[in-house]
Amino acid sequence: MSIQEQIKNYIKSQPQPKRTDMQVLHQHMLQLLPKSKLWFLNGKDDSGKIVSNPNIGYGLYSIQYADGTTRTFYQIGLSANTTGISVYIMGIKDKTYLVQTYGTIIGKASVSGYCIRFKTLKDINIGILDDAIRYGVEFTSNQKTINNRLKSKNVGTTSKDILEYNNAQTAEDKAICNLLSGEICKNLPEAENKIWHSHPVWFLDGNPVTGYSKQKAGIRLMFWSGADFDEERLSIKGKKFKDASIFYNSVKEINTKDLSRWLKKSKSIQWDYKNIVKRKGVLVRLK
Repeated sequence: MSIQEQIKNYIKSQPQPKRTDMQVLHQHMLQLLPKSKLWFLNGKDDSGKIVSNPNIGYGLYSIQYADGTTRTFYQIGLSANTTGISVYIMGIKDKTYLVQTYGTIIGKASVSGYCIRFKTLKDINIGILDDAIRYGVEFTSNQKTINNRLKSKNVGTTSKDILEYNNAQTAEDKAICNLLSGEICKNLPEAENKIWHSHPVWFLDGNPVTGYSKQKAGIRLMFWSGADFDEERLSIKGKKFKDASIFYNSVKEINTKDLSRWLKKSKSIQWDYKNIVKRKGVLVRLK
C-alpha cells in the first residue's frame, strides 16, 4: 500500500469532526509544503506492538546525535490523539521558542517545545499555525539562516511584535492581518519585518516595500512602489509618492493570487524610500 493510501485510510478512520479537520490540515500541509517528502508511521515497533499514535510526516531533515550518528526524519508531523489533533514541529533547539512566540496568540491550544495540540481547527488561528510551521521548516532546512535571524532581524517568518499587533485587532481584522502577514512572509522570505511607525512593514535591504495598518475604512495593505505596478485593484494612490493601496474588511475579499503577483512586483519594482530623507524628499527609482 502506498504512503498516500495509508494516509487516506488513516484520516478516514477518524471520527467526525476530527476526520474533516485532519483532511483539511493534510491538504493545507500539501499546499504549504508542496515539494516535501511524505511519511506515514503506523505507531508500531518491529514486533508489531503499538508504541505511539500513528502520524503523518512532511519534509525531511537529518538528526545528528552526540555520538556522531545521524537519522533522517520528518520536519512537520500530524497526528490524531484522544482529545484532538497534534502538530509536531521538529528540530527546533530552543524549546521555549514555540511557547513564548505562539503560546498566547494561537488560540485554544497546548503548546510545548515541539508540539501544538488542539481539539478542533475552529479553536485555533490557522495563520499563526502556518507561521510556526514555516519557522520550523526553515530552521531545519537552513540552520545558518535561522541562527542569523535569531541574533538580529526577523526574516522569513512573522516577527513576534507583528503577531501581537495582529492579535490586538478585532476577530475579523485579526484574521485579515494573519492571512496578509502569512502570505507576505511566504512570498518575501528574504524580507525583514517589524513594527515601523506603529504598523507592520516588510523591508528588502532596508527599503520598505509593503505593510498594512488598521484604519477607519478597514485594513489598508500598502505597497510603497505600487503606483508603478499597473494593477487595477491597487486603486488608492498616494498624492505625493509612489505608493498604492487596497482596503480589506473581510478575509473573503483577499485574492491570494493577486497578492502573490503584487508581492513579486514589490521585489522587481522599487523606489528608494530608504534614502528619501538624505535626498530631501526626492524619490529615485532603484529597479
